[in-house]
Amino acid sequence: MADSFEQCVLVGGCPRSGTSWLVDALARGGLDIGSRVMKSRADAPQTRPITEDLKFTMLNTYLLEVNDQDRFRAEVGQPIAEVTEDDRSMLLEDKESPWVMKDPHGVSLMWPTWRRAFPGVRMVSALRHPASVMKSAVRFFGISSDRALKMWWRNNLALLGWTEIYPKDSIRLVHFPTGTGLYECCRELGLDFSKASEGYKHDFVRADHEPFASCYEPLLHLYRRLQDRVVAADEDLL
Repeated sequence: MADSFEQCVLVGGCPRSGTSWLVDALARGGLDIGSRVMKSRADAPQTRPITEDLKFTMLNTYLLEVNDQDRFRAEVGQPIAEVTEDDRSMLLEDKESPWVMKDPHGVSLMWPTWRRAFPGVRMVSALRHPASVMKSAVRFFGISSDRALKMWWRNNLALLGWTEIYPKDSIRLVHFPTGTGLYECCRELGLDFSKASEGYKHDFVRADHEPFASCYEPLLHLYRRLQDRVVAADEDLL
């Protein structure tokens, strides 16, 4: 696997964190999402564009299972499963470099595996306040608030660990819904920021964060540490 994928992106982050908006922005900026995604959009037109490559999400589900990576468990393990050459060829058969693929259930948890599969690939991860994710996940998935918060904790704790283990320029964070960090990502990847941010509006449903603060301080501490990563990336431009 000697190929370099330095301009290619895997979008990670907890489900309901703005990953669909993020991958759509990067695609508008110049990354290829592949003909499978485009065909899915044509076959099932809807208000919110389809952003997932089904083959990628199915492979991530398999890798999570064989690695015993439970997205609702507090502990973070080091994934050991490998992506085969056949798997890699299958994922890229409909895409031109530089490309973008997304799976909020698998990329953040399986990042070491994907780094080995695509040398040089970058992760751009969506970061959203845990209270907002909780409200959205309860409504969208029909899960309990406790389960939604475990999902947020599991994904973002893994994400924080990878930012400390791997080179800082291999993982970038974009805050949702403010969009902070998107300009830095586009600049590094050579994408058109004006197209990536086209039509972006701050009209998303927000949760009431104030009652949340006194009950879930560990999650807020983790959220603030990741926010610091976003701010630091912007300060690098100064």
